[in-house]
Order: sequence, then structure tokens, then C-alpha cells
Amino acid sequence: MTVITIRRVSFLILSLLFFVCFQACQPKQVIMVDIDPSDLLLSKAERMYRSGADEKALRFFDEYIGKKPDSPLIPSVLIKKGRIFLRMENYEGAEAAFSELIEKYPDNTYVPEAELGLVRCDYQKGEYRNVIEAGEAALPEIDTKEHRAEMRILIGNAHLAEQNPKKALDCYVSAYGDSEAIPDKPVLLEKIKTAVSQLSTDEIITYLGDPKESEIKGYLMFQLGRNNLDEDKFEDAFRILASFVKLYPENEYVPDAIRLLERIDKIPLYRRYTVGCLLPLTGAYKKYGEKALKGVQLALSRFGEDRGGPSINIVIKDTQSEPRQALAGLEELYKENVSSIIGPIVTADVVAPEAQKRGVPTITLTQKERINDAGDYIFRNFLTPEMQIEAIVRYSVEVLGIKDFAVMYPDERYGHTFLDLFWKKIIEFGGQIAGVEQYDTNMNDFSVPIRKLTGKYYGAGGKDLELDFDALFIPDDPDKVGLIIPQLAFHDVTDIYLLGTNLWHSEKLLQMAGRYIQYAVIPDGFALESEDPAVQTFISDFKSTFGEPPGFVEAVAYDTAMILFNAVSDPQVGYRSTLKQHLAGLRNFRGVSGETSFTANGDPVKEIYLLSVDDQKFVEIKSPVRISTDDI
Repeated sequence: MTVITIRRVSFLILSLLFFVCFQACQPKQVIMVDIDPSDLLLSKAERMYRSGADEKALRFFDEYIGKKPDSPLIPSVLIKKGRIFLRMENYEGAEAAFSELIEKYPDNTYVPEAELGLVRCDYQKGEYRNVIEAGEAALPEIDTKEHRAEMRILIGNAHLAEQNPKKALDCYVSAYGDSEAIPDKPVLLEKIKTAVSQLSTDEIITYLGDPKESEIKGYLMFQLGRNNLDEDKFEDAFRILASFVKLYPENEYVPDAIRLLERIDKIPLYRRYTVGCLLPLTGAYKKYGEKALKGVQLALSRFGEDRGGPSINIVIKDTQSEPRQALAGLEELYKENVSSIIGPIVTADVVAPEAQKRGVPTITLTQKERINDAGDYIFRNFLTPEMQIEAIVRYSVEVLGIKDFAVMYPDERYGHTFLDLFWKKIIEFGGQIAGVEQYDTNMNDFSVPIRKLTGKYYGAGGKDLELDFDALFIPDDPDKVGLIIPQLAFHDVTDIYLLGTNLWHSEKLLQMAGRYIQYAVIPDGFALESEDPAVQTFISDFKSTFGEPPGFVEAVAYDTAMILFNAVSDPQVGYRSTLKQHLAGLRNFRGVSGETSFTANGDPVKEIYLLSVDDQKFVEIKSPVRISTDDI
């Protein structure tokens, strides 16, 4: 059995060897396969495309299109060409490829990507408005989450570039809803944080009220706290940041929030019931400082009597009517940690910028121009030339019906200032200036300017000339106006309205002008003649305390002190920044100088009293004119 088996195996092996040798000796046969050259082009193009050899890939793709323009693979070629051109920043080429795909193959699955590509080209070229308009138009046609999310991100980027973070965030949040389709979710989250960081406080509050935005509320709350801190709203900032840390302990901004809370905690609280006064109690303007101080002192006395609670303290610094001393006084008050400052008067323009830097709410008692440009801690409570002119012109035109005006003014700064303001306001109200004459400040005989104003100076052949104006404005003090008015009557300038400034509100003028001062219209911020019971009580208290009647400076200083005393007594006012906000929101404070509010830039909105003269006495013209610097 064994021998036979071995022989059979040997035979089989020899047979197999013979067959192999026989096949090797036979001539070889070649099998021919018919391969299309254009397919080789496409294959080369694909290899170049994948390897990043963009120039070669484009060449092979173009050759393929030229050889097989009807190939079903053309949409794939066009989308790849568009991608390559985008990589190369050749936006014209990219737009051509994408546009051809969309126009020739509108139903192809690559169309959404092509539309996205066109919008991306606009974005790269900085044509953000096109991005927004084209992107919004294309969104309804995009049915894939990935492309929809990418389009929203592009639109959001364009809104952010146009400095509209609110709309940018809307787009990013919508894209975030499709975040499973976005390959790089952390990048989108960074965009969301960037947009949030640029939102205004009001925009953040709106977002926080939307329950749909729960995933980004932590970022919104942190930014709201930071915004409040930047706006010096320390109490709000502390409350919001503390809530953020508690509600979102895992948020990446928690360490930053804790550092901000520590910073707020170190901000020194002021002596909230201590108010500083910067007034000229010596020097050239001593009398004004003393008047203001009397008003503040009476307010302190009255405030303590009228209510319980903590007592108010005042710290007084003499500016000596000098800028340098005023700055030294400011520094002393700041070191004494006063809550706020009343004044200064004549040095307000020097002190205001420094008070702003130190963040001390300051209500100045000055009519100097643009005093509030120093910043939002600076307020003004005073009667300005602009407010006086607004009041008398409005009353003259709208109530008295006067259209034709004349002006006599002194040749010095006060006269020129009021002339310019009066002229502009008359034109604004539709009136006209029929004549203007100036006079020397040393003049006592005013016959020449009066005759020039009436036309008699130039000769009238002995005939009486009819006046071509119904009101005469004279911006000067009682000493000069008291001389001018009787001379007007001597030259037959009668039966006209006489318009003045608050300087006319003087007993001396009544004594000098006598019966010739009828038909006068005089603006002022305070009137002893007021029938308001609160004003009469103030006058009575002032007389009994100081033995003399108060004037405008005393009254406005009294009201300013009362405004601050009430503000620092508010339990919600914990920081100087909050006190500033309280003042900025002041509306219709009823004081002895009328109602007072502050505009957005810290200027007053006040009632201007209008006075006339009747039987040698000043009388109040009813319904005082309410004037805001916004009107001017």
C-alpha cells in the first residue's frame, strides 16, 4: 500500500511540472482594455486637488470640461474649482465657477454649497451688505443643517463687521441650534462671546429675558455685570456678577467675575452724608460766594428740621476767586471723601475736568459755556444767557405778537454776547431786527445812539418819524439802563416794550427809570414777587436768618443743596456713581427757583420767571416760561 501511494504522488508531480513548462513555452496573449483619455485627466485632476497642487488641478479640470462638457460629473468639477479659487483668494474665479454651477445645474446637490461660496466671496471682499442680503435670500432654499448653519455664521460675521453685534448674535445663536452639523463648535462659541462682549446693556437685558437663549445666558450675565462696572454702576455690577458666579459655577468666566467682585469690594465708599462746597469767600468774587453760602446754610437748617434720619454735614473750602486755590480745595474735599460738591462759581471751568477725573458729582453755579463737556459727573444749576434770551424772545413773539425788534447794547463782552444770542433767536422765531446801535460803556448821554436808532440823527426835516420796531432790547446793568430809559422818553421813543436781562431785576433800576419803565419784560430765575407759598416761606426764613431778602444766587444755591441733601439721603445711593445717576434722572424738583430737571448732558431745565413793572413795582408775569438747554 505504501509503495503504490508514493508512486502515484510522484507521477502527479511530474505531470504538473510538465504542464507548467509547456505553458511557459507558449506565446503570450495581450488583453486590450479601451480607456477614455478624459477619465485619465479627471483622475489626475482629483489627485492634484487632494494633494493641494491647485494650479495643476485647475488645468486638468479645465481640460476635462473641454473634452467632456456634457459629463454628469461637471457639477462636481465646478464645485471643486470654486473651492480652489477660494483657497487661492481668486474671488472672481470662484464666483464664476459657483455661478455656472447654479445657473446650469439648479437642481444639483452642490447648489447650496455654491450659494454659500458666492456669499463667502462677498464677505472676503468686504461687501458685507451683499453678504447679509444674499445670505438672507438664500437661507430658505438651503435644506441641509450644515450649510444653513454656515450661512448664518457668515451673515453674523457680516453684521459684526458692520458693528451690529445684536444681529450678529441672533445669527450665531441660530447656527448654534444646528451645532451638531458644525465641525468646529468651539470656533462658533468664540464668535458668540465676541458678539456678546459688544452688546449694550439694554440689548443684553433683552436677551436675558428670552427663555430660548438659555445656553448663552451665562455669557450674557457676565457681560451685563462688566458693562455695569464700566458704567460705574457698582451696586448693579456687584449684584449681577455675584448671581452669575452662583448660577454658572462651571462657566469659564467665573475667575474673571471673582476678580471683578474683589475690585468692586475695594472701591471706597464715600462719606455719603457729607457735601462739599467750593465757593469764593474771599477775593474779587467774594460777594457771590457769600450769597451762595447763605443759601446752602439755610438749606442745611431747613433740611434737618423737615425730616428725621441721619444729619447732613457740609465741608466748605474757599476758592479765593482763584483757579489754583479752587483746585487745591477740590483735592482737599476729595481726600475728605465728600459725597458731592456744590460750586464752584467763577472757577468752574478749571475744577470741572478734575472733579470728573475723580468721579465726584459736582453741581456748578456758573453760566460759563460748555461747562458740562467735562463729563457726566458735572452738572449745572444756574441761569444762562441762552435761557434768558429764549424766554424773552419766545414770550415776545408767541404771547405779545411782536415781530420787529431793535437793540441798544454796550460795546463790551456782556453786550456782544447777548446781542449775538438775541439776534439769532429772533431770526429763529421768525422776527426781524429793525435796528442795532452800540454805545461806549463810559457814556452817560445816549442821545446819539437813540437818534440813530430812530432815524432822527440822519435828518428828518423836523418831521416826527414813526418807529419801525415794537420792542427794544438793552442788555446792561441797572446803572446804565437807569440812564437810558428816561432819555428814550425824551426822544419820543415811547409805547414800546423794553426787554432786559436778569440784571434789570433791581430796585435801583426802579428808582432811576421811574415811570418810564412800564411795558418791561425781564427774565430771572427767582422772584421775590412770586406768589408761590413755598417761595414766600423761603423768603421769610431767609430774612429772619440773615436780615436781608435773598436773590437768585441765594435761591439757586439753596435749591442745589436741597437736591444733593435729598439725593444722599436716598438709601439706594451707595456709591458716587449711583449719586451721579440719581442726579441725571432728576425730574421736576420743586424748589424756590422753580422746577428743575437735568438734561442728558447735565444742564438744567428750569422755569424762568418773567417780570414786568407796574406802579413802580416788579410784578410776576403769570405762567413762567419753562426753558431747557435742549430748546436753545
